[in-house]
Amino acid sequence: MALQLWLYFRVTLQLRRYLCGGIPKSPDVIDGWIDTVLKDESRVRSLLARLRAEHGVAEGDTDAATAALQAETMAGMGVTEADRELLKKTAWNGFKANGQGIYYEGRCAKGALKEWASVLSSLVDVWGLKNRVAERIFVLEEDIPLGAREPAGSYESIVHLQDRFGNDISALKRTDYVDRPALTITLKILDVAYTSRKDADKKTKTYSPAHLLGLLLKVGEEEGLGAERGQGHGRFDVVSVEPCAPPADPVPGWLTALMADAK
Repeated sequence: MALQLWLYFRVTLQLRRYLCGGIPKSPDVIDGWIDTVLKDESRVRSLLARLRAEHGVAEGDTDAATAALQAETMAGMGVTEADRELLKKTAWNGFKANGQGIYYEGRCAKGALKEWASVLSSLVDVWGLKNRVAERIFVLEEDIPLGAREPAGSYESIVHLQDRFGNDISALKRTDYVDRPALTITLKILDVAYTSRKDADKKTKTYSPAHLLGLLLKVGEEEGLGAERGQGHGRFDVVSVEPCAPPADPVPGWLTALMADAK
């Protein structure tokens, strides 16, 4: 009987709202967007109002603090070339695309699994859980389709940055999003159990790979996927977790023989 090394699961996730892109757009595209925004007085006014609200400054307040706030905002909106160059690096994030449309990268899903493992680690008390997940759980897809040719939309916000001299500035940021996509991900998991450290009674707990995957996904539902998770985006519900067959990748005969159990 050959030794079973891997388990395979097909996981379907339903986003509750936005999945936000985290891939920076090209500087030329960003430059055009900055120019468009700065020419639109109503958008500038709207962004200023949001920044006033964030700082607790009332509309119509004309004291020195408000004047300084407006000056800071306008400086961060690309008035100077130095600010424009800084803005290009952070201003517009989106998704990669291929012939089928935009997609979420498999490497990002792998990164999310490691983040969820960090959160879960103290609960299950498995030593080095993040590293073990990194070494034992693999996302097979390189590109995870989002079911759309283009983002559903984008929203603009103000972020607080530092320039190369360490001065605080406020800058524009635009983020593309997909509204409530469903993601299907195939996971390849090493068939090895996870054992906790001994508790006060010198007892340990053992988690099967499937059990640990379930715990990771429950943590992930609230931790989320994609960019802008700190704003509450990227949260999802697990629709299904189903064992599946491995992809068509036949193991060479010589390797099958090596993997066979000794008689």
